[in-house]
Amino acid sequence: MRLEDLIKKAKELKRMGYTIGQIADTLNVSKDTALWLVTHEEIGKEIRLEDIYIDLSTISKDAYCISAISSIMARLIKREIGEKNVDVVLGISNAGIPYALKIAEILDSEFGIIIPRKHMWEPSETERKTFLLDGFAKIYNRNVVIIDDVITSGTTMKEAIALVKEMRGNPILSCVIVDKKGLKEIDGVKVLSLIKLTII
Repeated sequence: MRLEDLIKKAKELKRMGYTIGQIADTLNVSKDTALWLVTHEEIGKEIRLEDIYIDLSTISKDAYCISAISSIMARLIKREIGEKNVDVVLGISNAGIPYALKIAEILDSEFGIIIPRKHMWEPSETERKTFLLDGFAKIYNRNVVIIDDVITSGTTMKEAIALVKEMRGNPILSCVIVDKKGLKEIDGVKVLSLIKLTII
């Protein structure tokens, strides 16, 4: 996608009422990049951020593809954790949810949803916190795997892991389709990804 198209899409999402954080999540870019895409004319065109745009829409709009990718992720999770039991699979909203739901089914685990702080993020909003959506699986004293589509900066996954630990769950693994940071682990929890990007 051309930069001009990304700017147009970001501004369209903003007009529809999306927060900067939701725009970042929708476009799989960092919050800083999303803010730049929406406001670049006001803050000056000379400011450019380094980021990699990942378009997963070919997969995410096709239920069969989501199921197939989830099956691959579930297989890699089983291989990684060995004999450990996965009690709960948590999907980070929004894009991690369909993958987590299918993975939970394959692993015969319960399912939960994490609402990340970034969904509520605007430059003036700093007080909101990541939370576990009520009405789904409880995580206290249980082995948890956290699923998302893309790691951009690692902040959302870090906050999800911190939330699980704070709620006295046991985060045993995080798993994503694409890791743009090339991370091996976050706060002692291994990051498993189908694709790791490394800028050299």
